[in-house]
Amino acid sequence: MLKRREKQVLEDIARERMPVKERCDLDDREFCRILKKLSEQNYIQGIDFVTVENDASVPVFLDFDVTLKGQDTLGFFE
Repeated sequence: MLKRREKQVLEDIARERMPVKERCDLDDREFCRILKKLSEQNYIQGIDFVTVENDASVPVFLDFDVTLKGQDTLGFFE
């Protein structure tokens, strides 16, 4: 079961909007945690994480999209 903010990020991706931490009122760490969780649990695909200064991770979007599992979670049926 996804939490409200996780679902909000997933909905942004499904609507082909670039998810941004400011829209969800999240800090960098929480935003990356949500993206990692969605990716690891196969809700989204096409995202990678790069480690930068101070061991911080930043998301890199590589033609990302919602998977069938993510669509099912949101109630999309194509």
